[in-house]
Amino acid sequence: MSDVRVLEPDRAWYGLEEELRGSFFAMEARRQQRQAYGRQVARGVWSAFSEVAMFLGFALYGVAQLRSRLLGPPQEKLSYLALPVLMTLGIFALSVYRSATVQDNLPLMWGKTWIALLVVWELWLYEPPAPCKGGPVPPAPQTWLTVQEEIVLSVFLTLEAITLVIWFWMQKIYPWLAMHCHNTLALRFFWRVRPSRRREGYSYLPNGCCSVRRRHFKYTGDEDLHRQPHGKGLWQGDAYHGEIYDGFWQHGRPAVPFVSRCFGSGSISYGIKIGYGTCRLEQLSQLRWKPCRINGALRLGSVGIECSASGGFMAHLPQLVEQQHQRFATAAELVDELRGSIVALDAGSRDDDAVSLGSFRSDISGPVAALIFVHGFNCPVDWACMRLGQLLTLGKFSSKILPLVFSWPTGTLSSFFHVRPLLPDFAADLPRFLRLLSEAGLQEFHLMAHSMGCELVMAALPELHQAVPLQTISFCNPSCPFNSFQEQLVQLASLCQRLTLYCDRDDFALWAAELLGFQGPLLGRQTEPVPITFDAELTPKIDVVDCTSMDANINGIRHSYFDLNTNLVGDLLEHIQRGRPASRRSRLVRTSADSRSNVFSFLAPPVFVNW
Repeated sequence: MSDVRVLEPDRAWYGLEEELRGSFFAMEARRQQRQAYGRQVARGVWSAFSEVAMFLGFALYGVAQLRSRLLGPPQEKLSYLALPVLMTLGIFALSVYRSATVQDNLPLMWGKTWIALLVVWELWLYEPPAPCKGGPVPPAPQTWLTVQEEIVLSVFLTLEAITLVIWFWMQKIYPWLAMHCHNTLALRFFWRVRPSRRREGYSYLPNGCCSVRRRHFKYTGDEDLHRQPHGKGLWQGDAYHGEIYDGFWQHGRPAVPFVSRCFGSGSISYGIKIGYGTCRLEQLSQLRWKPCRINGALRLGSVGIECSASGGFMAHLPQLVEQQHQRFATAAELVDELRGSIVALDAGSRDDDAVSLGSFRSDISGPVAALIFVHGFNCPVDWACMRLGQLLTLGKFSSKILPLVFSWPTGTLSSFFHVRPLLPDFAADLPRFLRLLSEAGLQEFHLMAHSMGCELVMAALPELHQAVPLQTISFCNPSCPFNSFQEQLVQLASLCQRLTLYCDRDDFALWAAELLGFQGPLLGRQTEPVPITFDAELTPKIDVVDCTSMDANINGIRHSYFDLNTNLVGDLLEHIQRGRPASRRSRLVRTSADSRSNVFSFLAPPVFVNW
């Protein structure tokens, strides 16, 4: 007996049941993103060009000089080209091998290949002008390049142009066509979907006629009344950029929460839901030079966020999950939606290829805590939600913690001096947001702020004392003026059970703000013990973590890495979720022999140390 699934006559022509077509197009759109953008690379095109010029270029220049002395000027004998031909074959074979095994960022890799071959051939054929030995000065050359060099350069430019066209097709044209041609003819003539003849599910050509061989996909799980994927389900695709998606569906569309593993590279990403409350006039992704505040009620909503978690980080992540943005009239509706996303999924996998979703396991009964993130300057709502989502993903925070963003009108880089005087006006909305959440049933609150968001929290201190009690407060690279912070420290420390300041002496953004702001030293660059000038009962609540020596996942500005540096993420987890003082947190060590010192540093070697 054949195990081929028999389709109804009106469906067999197009090869895929109508109920799965929407899901197929949605999952193909996700696959195309991974194929187009690939994984994050350590260096870009220009740095690669510099590497070739500095290392390969200098080495081959020496070879060219040696060739000039031993073999003389370029000759017409084929044996003269033996060395560059061998090097060309070696470089080309390495690129073909990487194309077959890695299959990520292929246009960038081949662009580097052509540059390397250009250097090889141009330097091998290079002929420096003969030196003048007392005779008449030779006439200036009429052309910059010899005929041979012009041929090599033309071939190089042609290959780079072809690579650019392929990149434009793969990253722009093909994804656009595939995402907009959602019809049965495309299924039949482009993807050529049909029931699989060898296994359960369907087979298809991921890239149409450019595909080397057919790939397979299938769905198993819950369905709605129209037989569309709905509820908890598993999608398995074995194309290189396909995925094993284990999570939730909404009428044929993937929905958070979920775990996804890229079939070829093994890269894992998580989909989670983030709530937000905002007083700003802009939409999710908008930034205005002149910050505008809504008069009246806060705007409440939630978004689905997909973030890389393990393996090679995808270049297009983090990102918003399509059709997962919701708005709510009340805070109770928002809290119910976030609590509803805390689901009890089975630990372990459905079969050998499935991804374990044990990290989502939770008992949704009982109390939950709220983690409120107050972002910094020059930040739209969606980016703040993505930063918080990345933090929760890498930290594996408990599902009993509801993630929420308080977003305030930040302005843009050019409106820095215009925004700071307005912080007291914007600060009044933060206690309002916390009170609304408290009225919706939340009882435990943790507050985390970054950069200028810390200044907004300080401006809201008088009203925060009347809002809700806070378990912890975390300030990351705070831009608060140090002198005014000292004056308000007693008030801030009495507001919470524990306060942690993450500071970095080499923070370039804060250094520039000190030069331009005329407000003296800023808190985020101070790594000395906090002066003890208040009640001794408040002193043990305050910890200062010196991040100056950290160098993993940190850019040159050193101002915004709280969601990517795993040491800092893990410390935030222990601080927020477990309420431990810095002296008992596993990643920290006291910087002084004095047991009363409240300054700590990370137990982490520099990234370049290995043996």
